[in-house]
Amino acid sequence: MGAQKWLTPEERYAVVQYIREEIVKDPNPESYFEVTDNYLGQLPKPTVSQEQLEEMIRGRALSGSQKYGQLYFSENLGDYGKALYSQVKEHANSALTIKLGNDVHLSYNVHRMSTSAAWKGGFDLSKSKYQLYRGEERPIVEGSELPGMHRMHWGFTGRYRQLNALVSDRTPFPSEWLH
Repeated sequence: MGAQKWLTPEERYAVVQYIREEIVKDPNPESYFEVTDNYLGQLPKPTVSQEQLEEMIRGRALSGSQKYGQLYFSENLGDYGKALYSQVKEHANSALTIKLGNDVHLSYNVHRMSTSAAWKGGFDLSKSKYQLYRGEERPIVEGSELPGMHRMHWGFTGRYRQLNALVSDRTPFPSEWLH
């Protein structure tokens, strides 16, 4: 989700504090830490003055959220590294796609614990939320399936037929099966 420009910096910090205290602290204590002056002192320093920042925000805010959001995305293309968690059009609702090298990609369906696609080629994010402010499309496999992949999909097969008789192929396996 793009930055919420209607929130002041103080309100954004209030949201962060709420998430830390109400969502992270008790249920996920290993990720919680105290914010100290030492920690704050190690954060990156601004590269523009406060006045320049305010002028940039004011100018861009007046342009409208859709336009500003798309401008931000076009100027700041994301680097998602070698792995991306997303949907994969026509393959999976919830996949971890890994770039293996030499333009070979593998998508692993985390809801079904199985390989959903493996191909040589690209992974088109151009119409998705990863490259557009309001990207409505899912990432698309571009290229050719690796030879033999239709026979080589590996994954959990336990009670697969039982589940498919009850629900759609988009439904995650029950958690007790996955453990």
